[in-house]
Amino acid sequence: MAEYLARQPGGKIGEEQAIGILLPILDGLREVHAQRFLHRDIKPQNIYLTTGNRPILLDFGAARIAMGERSRSLSVVLSEGYAPIEQYQRNGRQGPWTDVYGAAATLYQMVTGLSPPPATERMGDTGEALEGLSQVTLALAAVIEQGLRPAPADRIQSIPALQSLLLDQPLPDPLPGRQPPSPATAQAKTNKGW
Repeated sequence: MAEYLARQPGGKIGEEQAIGILLPILDGLREVHAQRFLHRDIKPQNIYLTTGNRPILLDFGAARIAMGERSRSLSVVLSEGYAPIEQYQRNGRQGPWTDVYGAAATLYQMVTGLSPPPATERMGDTGEALEGLSQVTLALAAVIEQGLRPAPADRIQSIPALQSLLLDQPLPDPLPGRQPPSPATAQAKTNKGW
């Protein structure tokens, strides 16, 4: 994905294409989270686009079992700009919201052509520092901003919630065969012990 973006004018792609690439990645993450694992290193360099433009999430080297309050600590593994603040701390509470940050940072790069600012520089940030979002629709900018909130509790909390927000975006051509999860389904998955 990083190489593909580098070949595009301005290093970015359109919103519809970016969302179309990210949604299958989010489908996979939803399954990974259901098995109580976190990827913890979502970034364009870890998304492989097949010749048919099918996205595949790679490099589960940073993945760890997430056991909520019962886990002792997770190793500090991060990619600057794509890692949320909780990954900078050995005892930072990580969960699905950690991968939401990486997915939102990846989407930010895809639609703006800009590298996301490091989370350490964004503490206390109200969103103004996310330059380039003025180039995208207000609805998508709001989703990206919610996914990149520095404080974990203020961020979108689950992959189903992120998918639902992305699928509610007004796209010129709806993605074929995709329906947003019902609010009840999304809430049930969100409450599944995370």
